[in-house]
Amino acid sequence: FLHALSAYEPAAIAVDVWFESPEPTREVDLALDLADRLRLSGLAVDEPGLSLAAGLDVLADELDGDLQLTRALAASGRTLLGFTCLSGVDVPGLAAGAPLPDGPAPAFQCDALSGSYSTLALAAADHGGVYVLHDPDNRVRRYPFLLGSGGQRHPSLALAAVRMGRPDAFEAALQRVEGLDGGAPILRAISPESFDKVRFTDLLL
Repeated sequence: FLHALSAYEPAAIAVDVWFESPEPTREVDLALDLADRLRLSGLAVDEPGLSLAAGLDVLADELDGDLQLTRALAASGRTLLGFTCLSGVDVPGLAAGAPLPDGPAPAFQCDALSGSYSTLALAAADHGGVYVLHDPDNRVRRYPFLLGSGGQRHPSLALAAVRMGRPDAFEAALQRVEGLDGGAPILRAISPESFDKVRFTDLLL
């Protein structure tokens, strides 16, 4: 997916998810262990044995989804991952990207921020918040463009995408959201009829 998008050379690719822990690697570990045992046993000295061990290495590589994603993130160089807000915790969350310059404190504050685990976090170009505010009646009326945590300010995924894709427009965008209800403005109601409806298959074509 990232490879396909990168071919169009986008200014930024925003992926509104985060990965708190690596996926299980039992199959990957098994393939690598078998390859190592083949080599240590002396069976991988002739062409069939060498080919089998090499094939197991390739299989392990193909089965390792986290490795494939890490490579795709690194190759893209323009992909942002999300992070979320933690409340009521006493320990820091996972890395959440570079904070914003000092400025007015955001109206929305988090006890900690939790992003992707270190391997993916380092491979991503940047990070942005994907937290959604719910009012007591469980309706969403605000969108936090700015999130505060530990005395620092962090951008939402949308604002981080501007920082990545339109650095020339970022300062103006930041100043604009700073003046909108502390960076968490009320969402303007939009009639469903005003949205253009496009099938996902049309986008793929």
